[in-house]
Amino acid sequence: MAIWEIREEKGILSGKLAEEADLDPAHLNRAENHGKNLTWVTMSAIAKVLGVPISALALRAEEIAKSGRPPKVRPDAD
Repeated sequence: MAIWEIREEKGILSGKLAEEADLDPAHLNRAENHGKNLTWVTMSAIAKVLGVPISALALRAEEIAKSGRPPKVRPDAD
């Protein structure tokens, strides 16, 4: 959910992120909605497109996990 939260804050559509990070959109969807693990190479590509350091993705994920707050709800998540 960290990727989705930051992507939404930046106003970047998932299709654009997937395309610019050279990812299959379904792969990105699984990462955003189902917690699929990603490689550092993939995370680095995502961070670059989002315009944030890779550490921002890790810190957001840690913040979500430690705070006990649910991640922001994606309206179309299954």
